[in-house]
Amino acid sequence: MPASAYLRNAVADHIFRDANFPKPSEIYVALWTPIGEVSGFGYVRLQHNPGNANWERNSDGTVTNAIDLIFPDPVGGPWG
Repeated sequence: MPASAYLRNAVADHIFRDANFPKPSEIYVALWTPIGEVSGFGYVRLQHNPGNANWERNSDGTVTNAIDLIFPDPVGGPWG
């Protein structure tokens, strides 16, 4: 997926200019099916904030969660 214009500009300004590129204070993780994000039946995104204890950068540049993310069980029906 290509970077958004905002991300490209923010990284360029951070590296080449005087601007800092602040990281978000909160990150939310979502569950997806082939047709879109899960919804209903008690589904909520999980908050998993920035930090070395929460995320690992792999040698290929991808990022994965460093600890298990446990979503609650569906309530009253399936998530898909």
